[in-house]
Order: sequence, then C-alpha cells, then structure tokens
Amino acid sequence: HHIMEHTEQGVLTTPAPLLTRVFQELGNGMVQFHRALSVATTPFPPQYAKTCNGCLILHWFVAPLVTSQWATHPVWAGLFSFIQVFVLWMLNRIAVELAEIAADRESRPGG
Repeated sequence: HHIMEHTEQGVLTTPAPLLTRVFQELGNGMVQFHRALSVATTPFPPQYAKTCNGCLILHWFVAPLVTSQWATHPVWAGLFSFIQVFVLWMLNRIAVELAEIAADRESRPGG
C-alpha cells in the first residue's frame, strides 16, 4: 500500500521491473510467515511428548552403562554420563517451558 502511494507521489522512483520483484518478495515473505504461524499454533501431540520422556528415561539408565565401557576411569564415566543426561533433560525442560508459555499466551484474551 505504502509502496504504491510513494510511487504515485514520485517519492519512490524505482523502475517497474524492480517494483515487481519487491512485491514478489513481499508475497513470498507473507507465505513463509503464514507457514511459520501454522507451525507455531499447531499443538504438540501429547503422545510424542510421552515418547520423548520415555526415551530420556531409557537414556538415563543406558548412558552410564555405555559410558562406563568407553571411559578409562570411573570418575570420567560418571562425569560424562551426568553431562549427557543433564543436558538432554534441560533441553527437554526448556521445550516444556516454551510450550507452556505459548499455551498461556494463547489462552489469554486477544492472544
């Protein structure tokens, strides 16, 4: 809207082929925005979340066994196992918090 106004008023003196490309890119941007919006507003399936938690619990038990076979000293095995499990659980927790924030935002009026 503003592009056409400024073109008609002579403020924007861009040739028509370049303006066509500008409108094409704006259209492509809007398409990508709506795709991202649909991904952001699609609820996360609870079954998938439960499966992720199950895999994390399995990893919690298996990681020390595998790491103990790989590491040369028990302290290293414990440290590496702790780091792996801790990082994965914290990433999961961050994802849960972000999902809760998004759900709270959607539940508010005007959300």
